[in-house]
Amino acid sequence: MAARQDATLNAAIPAMRDYIVETWWATKMPAQASKGDDEVRQRATLGPTSNPAGWWGRAWTAVEKCRRGENTGDAWMARFEPYFRGLTRIPDRRPWCYAVDDVIESPPPKVEFERALTMWTEGQGRVEGVEARRAIEQAGMEAARTWLRSNGFTDDQILDTSATKAWDLEAEREGKRLYVEAKGSSSSWSEYFSVALTQNEVQHARENPDSCALVIAASCTLERDDLGCLRATPGEVMVLFPWRPQGDQLFPVAFKYRPGPASAIRRFEFLAE
Repeated sequence: MAARQDATLNAAIPAMRDYIVETWWATKMPAQASKGDDEVRQRATLGPTSNPAGWWGRAWTAVEKCRRGENTGDAWMARFEPYFRGLTRIPDRRPWCYAVDDVIESPPPKVEFERALTMWTEGQGRVEGVEARRAIEQAGMEAARTWLRSNGFTDDQILDTSATKAWDLEAEREGKRLYVEAKGSSSSWSEYFSVALTQNEVQHARENPDSCALVIAASCTLERDDLGCLRATPGEVMVLFPWRPQGDQLFPVAFKYRPGPASAIRRFEFLAE
């Protein structure tokens, strides 16, 4: 029974987060969790009597109590804390409604997809699961901040632009501006090591050849902290500055295909025998 319940939660909590984030970005209005029950059941392949909104609310309350250091019989649910980051629960409103309050932790679905795509390549280490992927991504971001601090930038001078720009961090001091692309990876550094880059990331680096840096947190290992949150620790950090990606360092791993105007396409009909 416990294993079945655990499997249900592992499916329901991420699916409910996706529903809430997508609904908020589509409407810019708080999302009522219970209204998403049917959609979440379908996404997570849950039974018709399951209660995703109830599990979500219970886990949310458990995480809040753990954050405040309060005792709770549901402390085991604190492991779902990463799924609540960037969200807020609207007080004094029933049924419970949720909204995005941190666009970096809870970016638009398109940005979230692009982040996932940059992690799903062989050279960068294939990482399964939102929680693990985000932990490794955050290790890359923290490594980039550490490098900027070592070069004299203060936290007030470092801006997180990962949700809105083609680069992750921007730092400015005394008229000098740096753009930093941050990557995290579970793979170890070798001559075959690679990271995934978007077209916009490459184009921006080429247009600013003396102002861009690439910081890579490699050999990341995962472990849970005292609250059950998954954290990634890099075994090595590499910094390329100035970062100037060259043609012989880039190779295609995906293509966009344009089939052409409808008038030029021959249509096929498949008829059942």
